[in-house]
Amino acid sequence: MSAAAAPVLEVSDLSVALGGREVIDALSCSLQAGTVVGLIGPNGSGKSTLLKAILSLLPYRGSIRFAGQDLAGMAAKARARCIAYLPQDGEVIWPIAVDDVVMLGRAPYRSGLAPPSEADSAAVEAALIAMDLVAVRKRSARMLSGGERSRVLMARALAQQTPLLLADEPTTGLDPAHQIGLMETFQAMAREGQTVLASLHDLALAAQWCDRLLLLHEGRIALAGTAQEVLTPAALKRVYGVEAYFGESRAGRVVVPIART
Repeated sequence: MSAAAAPVLEVSDLSVALGGREVIDALSCSLQAGTVVGLIGPNGSGKSTLLKAILSLLPYRGSIRFAGQDLAGMAAKARARCIAYLPQDGEVIWPIAVDDVVMLGRAPYRSGLAPPSEADSAAVEAALIAMDLVAVRKRSARMLSGGERSRVLMARALAQQTPLLLADEPTTGLDPAHQIGLMETFQAMAREGQTVLASLHDLALAAQWCDRLLLLHEGRIALAGTAQEVLTPAALKRVYGVEAYFGESRAGRVVVPIART
């Protein structure tokens, strides 16, 4: 990737007020194509609000551009072909089969009641494999465990095959093997040129699997950079109020909070 490449997403001077309180305050950042970016920070720092603002789900002041185009002026279907979203509180409402839920991710590419195309079926199959759901594809999604349902919703987002994926706490509820599998999927997407912005509370996963980190604190970016640059003892003490164990493994930097300060 060229250092001069234009960012796939550019957020400029973004502010979001909720209930009369400024949750995001004059925030600016950019994401390059082919990267996995971890959005980290304590509860209430503005992570979910930022993701929703990018999707125009919340009113905001400032500018959000995708590939140079103003997202606020983009039609909903066009936006859905550019950005997929996994919400933090996603639910499966209807008792339908897993593969039918995942096929909903292809809605931006389908018209009316037209049957799935070969591309639709291939995208769904790839998403089911990536999220280890092939064995339960015909089961009702509502009959699965919470972690399995989370993987179904992640598969639906993957099936959209968008240049940018926004995921709000995607590893919550997953066992360690599936957490690692999901982060491996994100890295594979980045190698294909896609971009992932995922909010994460697990600093160990963020340190080992994200190319860059954005550390939010009180609605602003406190630090941005690599895990080595962002996850420092001073930053964790100031922003999280914790001390951590730091180490190195074959997977990269190891960061494990061990005590409150």
